[in-house]
Amino acid sequence: DASEYFALRAAAEVDGRAPPRRAAAGHPPLRGSMGGFYTTGEVRSEFARLASEYPAWVGAPAKVGSSRNGRDLWVSCVGTNQGRCLADRSRPTVLYTALVHAREPATVMCLVQFLRSLLSSAAAGGAEATHLLAHRKLLFVPVANPDGYAWNELHRPHGGGMKRKNGARSCTRSPDSADDGVDLNRNFGHKFGYDDVGSEASGCSEMWRG
Repeated sequence: DASEYFALRAAAEVDGRAPPRRAAAGHPPLRGSMGGFYTTGEVRSEFARLASEYPAWVGAPAKVGSSRNGRDLWVSCVGTNQGRCLADRSRPTVLYTALVHAREPATVMCLVQFLRSLLSSAAAGGAEATHLLAHRKLLFVPVANPDGYAWNELHRPHGGGMKRKNGARSCTRSPDSADDGVDLNRNFGHKFGYDDVGSEASGCSEMWRG
């Protein structure tokens, strides 16, 4: 049972039987309540904290859309041009995403750690970090699949949730299952549906392209 395995492994870290995750200097421990990983609410709270602590560089989370099931899709814009960060098209822009696959919570923790390290370095006067913030627009979408991640939070609140896809009903009628949904990483327009090797046509497949 993969879900049980990952839940037990996460529990070992939480109760101290595994090495703790190291936080960037000046930040709280990088640990959430879902088997050590952040929940959706904790991700948003962390980005709000960073916006409050580094207002010259980090914009407050801003809604840019809704998921299939009506959950917010939001972005945080990072750079020195706060006040017009999202609207600014004059700078080269980099998009950072996490949780495209809902069962990969390590992706959002890596994203948060990267941003924390960048901000800590800039605050300490690091030349590369300050140059990056001054000359680039960094867009962070840390929860790209809020429906799938919410399903894992609900069904596996202590970690180990294995739903990969989004909230589309594609395999069962009721209730929603881990087999339902579109694999968002197979749903991009470039060569969509090119073959049934890199993606699949069955709605019950983990690689259903939609």
